Amino acid sequence: MGVFERRREDGHLVSTDRELLDIDAVHAALRESYWAVGIPRSVLDAAIANSIPFGVYAPSGGQVGFCRILTDTAVFGYLADVIVFDGQRGAGLGTFLVASALEHPDVQSLRRMHLGTADAHGLYERFGFVTD
Repeated sequence: MGVFERRREDGHLVSTDRELLDIDAVHAALRESYWAVGIPRSVLDAAIANSIPFGVYAPSGGQVGFCRILTDTAVFGYLADVIVFDGQRGAGLGTFLVASALEHPDVQSLRRMHLGTADAHGLYERFGFVTD
């Protein structure tokens, strides 16, 4: 599969282009998150290499968010590491990022898409995820 991209009217872009990813920025954000606190860069590199990564980029081109999907592209998928970077939250970028990821062609035929989270339940419930 080639690069998947989706652009918002305000110019924000979601893309699976691995060349655009600012892994240093993703690592800095994730290592401070409650679910990946202290994650080593080598572990993040392997996680990204073995999943479909989605970056969200400001109109200026700088990366402002990230998520990834682990999938067998047939039956099962797992949405992981959804994060909008500090200073960028509150503008609907999380919704844009998740909606875009769920539109990726490789996840359209999946029977199950899972997510584990302790926050942002309202965001994920809009997309059909059941949260505790």
